Amino acid sequence: MPSSEEIRFISYFSVNRMITTRIKDQFDEQSQVKFWELVEYIQKHELTQSSPVFVEFKLSHSGVAYVETSVGVSGGLHYPSLP
Repeated sequence: MPSSEEIRFISYFSVNRMITTRIKDQFDEQSQVKFWELVEYIQKHELTQSSPVFVEFKLSHSGVAYVETSVGVSGGLHYPSLP
């Protein structure tokens, strides 16, 4: 395909209310533990899952690897948004 016919697609979206947990080591074992912690938190606080689970592999400024697992939620108590 000629480069003049190529299409570049980029998509952005925002999830307003998310709960997040962080894994600092033992990624394989802790990923299941942290996933179920998120599920239990949602149930305990009578929230509704409103997004897929997001898993982000990150590196801190000091070079330490970690994983953030987040999920969008709705319902429950609403706190005012920060400006």
